[in-house]
Amino acid sequence: MNAKWQFGKTGFLGLLLSVLICGQSFGQPPVTTLSPQAELSLLTCSPGTELYSIFGHSAFRVHDPVSRLDWVYNYGVFEFDTPNFVLKFARGKLRYYVLSYSYRHFHREYLTEGRSIKEQVLNVNDAQKTAIFKALMTNELPENKYYAYDFFFDNCSTRERDLLQNALGEDLRFHPRKGDDYGSYRDLIDTYLRNDVWADFGIDLLLGLPTDADAHQKGAVFLPDYLFEALASAEIKENGAWKPLVSKTQTLLDLPETPITAFQYSPHVLTWGIFVVALLFSFLGFKNKKAYKGFDIAFFLMLALLGTLMLLFWIGTNHQATYKNLNMLWAWPFNYILVIGLIGKRRQSWVRVFAKFGFPAMAFILATHWLLPQVFHAAVLPLMMAATLRLGMIWHRTKAS
Repeated sequence: MNAKWQFGKTGFLGLLLSVLICGQSFGQPPVTTLSPQAELSLLTCSPGTELYSIFGHSAFRVHDPVSRLDWVYNYGVFEFDTPNFVLKFARGKLRYYVLSYSYRHFHREYLTEGRSIKEQVLNVNDAQKTAIFKALMTNELPENKYYAYDFFFDNCSTRERDLLQNALGEDLRFHPRKGDDYGSYRDLIDTYLRNDVWADFGIDLLLGLPTDADAHQKGAVFLPDYLFEALASAEIKENGAWKPLVSKTQTLLDLPETPITAFQYSPHVLTWGIFVVALLFSFLGFKNKKAYKGFDIAFFLMLALLGTLMLLFWIGTNHQATYKNLNMLWAWPFNYILVIGLIGKRRQSWVRVFAKFGFPAMAFILATHWLLPQVFHAAVLPLMMAATLRLGMIWHRTKAS
């Protein structure tokens, strides 16, 4: 998704991305009533190559040829110059809002980015059309426009589904796939991250247990492509009879997908490399104690920092997707205790105690992690193996000394 002062659908990871600023004219549309010739439609934009755009985008379009109105309502906007922007963004407290602007500018933006636009024209009568348009204008009022963005549960795509549901009420019904089988939220986003392995790794580390819940159709529409699919099979009632919600589907901007040509070093190469180094230090009998001591300090400090970051996103933010992160079972924040003991010139007694209890605990997690309700990224396995191995060797050395 793209708009002025906007990172897109990547939530907290969007802090690492640049913001696309479009220099557009914004504000309420110049008319408040629609003619019978007016059309309301949903625009679905293809994913881009940058992380902020990789999940695609959607927006409402209001096109009335009689009044020469051609306006887009975008629910993915925020102000970059808000006070304490970085802290609010990281904590999930940055307010997003809906903004309307010319379709011409919207089209130009996606043409520049090389991203396609599909349109689904809604098969609604005048009363239903008016109800949707009034809801859009009401949403953009100063007292209503802002909302607390949530990556899975309250974003630019779910807002549009909810607006249609609220405006049309019982006259609208959706038809999920057979069995309503969409997989988990993690499964859904993984399909969009296949070509960005590092983003996939980082997101998997920070997302917690809620991400592994079954999405079903209602949850899956946080992704614009799935909202497009849901509308394609939805029905609307008129005069007691059900008819398709979408009267026409057309491509407004058809552009080829930009292939990703740059080779991406896999996180698996890094984590398996760390394990190999841990293995060498453990069993080849290096006489240089400073070498393996330095490795242990660096390795367990890395795990402690990862665990601290996960804890902060769990208890210090409003991001629901980062709650109950079971990755902390192997990335222990209290590894700082071990690091402090290893840094000291004299062997601290708590190092032996930490390793004595830490080794079997980590070995148990390694052996049973596949039974947990949260799915770990495959590149995490060698980190757990390395932690188990090094804790065992530290315990062995401290017992012998």
